[in-house]
Amino acid sequence: MNTRGWIALLALAATAMATWLLRGDRDTNDETPVANTPVERGYYMIDAHIFGTDDDGELLYELMAQRALQTASREPIELSGIRVDYAAGNGRWQIEANSATLEFGGSQLALSGQVVARRADDGTVGAVAVHTETLAFNPEARTVETDDTVRFEIGEGTLVATGMLALLDEDRIELRSNIRGQFTP
Repeated sequence: MNTRGWIALLALAATAMATWLLRGDRDTNDETPVANTPVERGYYMIDAHIFGTDDDGELLYELMAQRALQTASREPIELSGIRVDYAAGNGRWQIEANSATLEFGGSQLALSGQVVARRADDGTVGAVAVHTETLAFNPEARTVETDDTVRFEIGEGTLVATGMLALLDEDRIELRSNIRGQFTP
């Protein structure tokens, strides 16, 4: 046998010896059973569409998200690239936001990041756009609410306030404080 053969044989023997030493005196018949526990899994969706209906089965809203992520069951659902079309009540509203969170089992959608809610011109007031940083949309209660600063664009006028509650079915908006506005005749 040449020198290379002896070196290869010695390397193989050293590997076998190291494996035997690291393995120790474990008895192969004494295996510990592995617990059979369920794995908590979440989900990830792209271009998600969620439809909500009222008690009579009529379409109440459609929620579209570029991305939806739930890391584990019973965890909040994180959404991004949000648009909500709300079709019930006296007017149609469209709400857009950078992101939103929906708590597990909850009905309130917490929108954040450049939130804009728009109502089309219904022939009475004109088009309305509401701008804010956070907004809580509760489709069951048919409300939209925030404690942040809101800016309304109503026709040619602008109205700014701190805090708002919108009752969507009644087509009514209540402003909370620091209300100021400018309207051109």
